[in-house]
Amino acid sequence: MPVNFVVREFKYFVNICVYKIFMPQVQTRVSEEMVKLLDRWVEEGKFQSRSDAIRTIIARFEEREKTREFYQMLKKRSREAEENSNELVPLE
Repeated sequence: MPVNFVVREFKYFVNICVYKIFMPQVQTRVSEEMVKLLDRWVEEGKFQSRSDAIRTIIARFEEREKTREFYQMLKKRSREAEENSNELVPLE
């Protein structure tokens, strides 16, 4: 069996496992401008496919939200520390 055939079949198997079994499919409508933008990014090599672009954008948005929540928590704790500075334990 040629190596290329084995590699191609393995990639097919992995894609079936990852995309068909473990990932639910979501359908959405977007403007023509958004489709053109996605296609341009794929052509430029920024993403492997439209789906890859959308998954990455969602993941980055989620990461940004977690960072924003963490920042808000730090601001809150900082205010609490300033208000209750007499209760803080010195680092020395």
